[in-house]
Amino acid sequence: MSLGLGVFACGICTGLMMPALTSAMQALVDRSIHGRVSSVMNAGTSIGVALSVPAVLFLVGAWRYAYLSFTAVAIIGVLLAWFLIPSVSRQRTIISCKMKKANL
Repeated sequence: MSLGLGVFACGICTGLMMPALTSAMQALVDRSIHGRVSSVMNAGTSIGVALSVPAVLFLVGAWRYAYLSFTAVAIIGVLLAWFLIPSVSRQRTIISCKMKKANL
């Protein structure tokens, strides 16, 4: 039961992160490479799932430890994203202020 909930949570979290990543990409990345960046984001998700499922099956007796290690890696990723990716709302505010000044 708890393994099924963990797999379900992984699927939900993948879906929840894509709108935020796409929004950040649209605000921060040059339009000419949106396709490439979007491909990397989607491939990263697929690679993560492709590696985690065999890891859990290989460690079937210790699947909780596998998911704990995935959690640790995810927390590190969240912290890196929090500090390294600029806020999209902050970027939009800066851009709109520059546009207002240009119109004056």
